[in-house]
Amino acid sequence: MNKIPKILLQVESSTEYGRALLTGFARYSQLHGPWEFYREFPVAQTHREKHGPWESHKRLTGGSAGVDAIRKAGFDAIITRDNENIEELKSLQIPCIIIADRYNAEALRDFTAVFSDDEMIGSKAAQYFLERGYRNFGYCGVDELLWSRDRCRSFANAITKANKNLNIYQRPKSKIKCKWPLEREAIIGWLKTLPKPAAVFACNDERGQQIVSACKAAGFDIPNEIAVLGVDNDCLACMLSNPPLSSIALNAVRIGYEAAKILGQILADGENKKTKLYVQPIGVVTRKSSDFLTIGDAIVSDAVQ
Repeated sequence: MNKIPKILLQVESSTEYGRALLTGFARYSQLHGPWEFYREFPVAQTHREKHGPWESHKRLTGGSAGVDAIRKAGFDAIITRDNENIEELKSLQIPCIIIADRYNAEALRDFTAVFSDDEMIGSKAAQYFLERGYRNFGYCGVDELLWSRDRCRSFANAITKANKNLNIYQRPKSKIKCKWPLEREAIIGWLKTLPKPAAVFACNDERGQQIVSACKAAGFDIPNEIAVLGVDNDCLACMLSNPPLSSIALNAVRIGYEAAKILGQILADGENKKTKLYVQPIGVVTRKSSDFLTIGDAIVSDAVQ
């Protein structure tokens, strides 16, 4: 009887994205396993309170104590969203697949990693808004994160190529002023500079919710004055937004499946080829925050609406 591989999954289940990744792992195991999954060794460390919402998934190995626990448990492989503790992961000396952010791509050169295609995400956002007739655009991201800058760059390239107006939000330099609700005042000031109607692309759903909040506080009509589009399509988060937030759906189930597929090949062949795989998003899910068509003739626009 063949030994059933023991796989440690260090992926959060608190987000829709994380749950979709887990669904992808499960589908592969059901078709090509079975695999025995573990999700409680060691206790994951969530940095949200210490480092803010953008860092919530980064440190999951749990430091040296966590590495020791993993080693003693006798896992055959690990699939993780820990993008920071590269040396700890190397020291495990077992196959490791990282569901990664592109910002850490160079550090991941010795690992197999699966990424969302951030450049395609930016391009899809631009195409979506351009097809709806917008002339004025904004991008609101998180300057210090490379994946946010990648989405911004591809979005900006498409808007510039179309000869449209683009204004990119610059975060305050002070960390204190970057904390909500202080940053909301900075975003409100930025939104006021945008010619209306404007289409604003946010780097993710959390940023999209903040844009919606700033618009409401400033009295801007969504989507008639400002349309908002996020990324991740976290359905609960999008529906809790008022109005509900449009979002680009990432193919997280496929990301999880492909990560498991690569791991299956490594376990079968015993060879880690250090593959880098980029998975394209599914597309835009339109909700009320962007459900508006810009037409030059006001009478025709009213009739279409």
